[in-house]
Amino acid sequence: MPDLSLGHLHGVWQVFAAQRPPNAELWTFARDWTSEWGTTFARQGSV
Repeated sequence: MPDLSLGHLHGVWQVFAAQRPPNAELWTFARDWTSEWGTTFARQGSV
């Protein structure tokens, strides 16, 4: 994986960020989630 933000998707991310409206907001999230079977997962991302 390239040593860039988002790895191989870095170029796609730059295009997306350049095309968003001037007042658009980007949010990040991180959350641990436990399934109904008791398995814990870490989820994180951007919206």
